[in-house]
Amino acid sequence: MMKKYCLLCLLSVLCLSMTCDEDSFCDMTGVAVTVIDNSGETFREVDDGQCPKEAMILQIEPEWDATGYNSGKLTSPIVGLRIITLNDFDDSHKAGSDVSEYFKTYPRELCPNENTVYDSLENGTPIDSWQTGYSCFKALLKVPAPGDYAFRIDMKLKDSETLTCTTQSIHLY
Repeated sequence: MMKKYCLLCLLSVLCLSMTCDEDSFCDMTGVAVTVIDNSGETFREVDDGQCPKEAMILQIEPEWDATGYNSGKLTSPIVGLRIITLNDFDDSHKAGSDVSEYFKTYPRELCPNENTVYDSLENGTPIDSWQTGYSCFKALLKVPAPGDYAFRIDMKLKDSETLTCTTQSIHLY
């Protein structure tokens, strides 16, 4: 019984030591993106590869070197967030073009409360902290022609590293 208790205490200490807290610095190891369908009463993750073109939202979330639900200062602040189309989007935005202008942070309160992507990056101020567990939602405002699309997210850090991820191919109808 004592061995189990000691093992449980040791595991608890290990888990707690792996979280980022407000006084620590956290390293982002990547960025994840999920395509969301906002056409119904509630958001739903697109798992069938299809979404109404008027209802597509990208859920963007950093990946961390730690686990837990805390906020922490970033070792390298976020200085840019770009959305790149991997397919021809329209006549002026061919594959490989930056289409960030066609996306808007939505709803604003779903981004971290301090130094939000909405406020900071659009005003040229780096994001120096992020609460783990929060996501940034980017709603597609320009409705493209129906078809198959994919996007790459480029999250640029102050240390010149760029974290990237790509959506699955999504059929917008």
